[in-house]
Amino acid sequence: MGLQSLSKAERLRGKSAVENLFQHADTISVPPFRVKVQRNPDAAAEHQVLFTVSKRYIPKATQRNRVKRLMREAYRLNKSQLNELPSLRIAYIYQSGKVPALAELSEAMIQVFGRIKSYVEKS
Repeated sequence: MGLQSLSKAERLRGKSAVENLFQHADTISVPPFRVKVQRNPDAAAEHQVLFTVSKRYIPKATQRNRVKRLMREAYRLNKSQLNELPSLRIAYIYQSGKVPALAELSEAMIQVFGRIKSYVEKS
């Protein structure tokens, strides 16, 4: 697919993969995100991502869905910054009580990418 798309192969799916990520991954905090990062065991694969918004922070389902849509869009637009890194599994957990603008999420996503790059360099 194109460089600016978010294909099905890039989405983290499967109960065991998600459980493994949440149990064994390292955590990075960049408000409004808490991010779980783990090297992908399948090194040839693309980065795999998961986006989640808790009902605790945003009780209305329509607003949660909007935040997830905005998170996917912010990731999709900025993911080219992660191209030089080895394959990773990443979970973005939104932890704020307000529905943000796309620009806010894009800024936060770029900060997260910087922290992920430094995490990969350390490990």
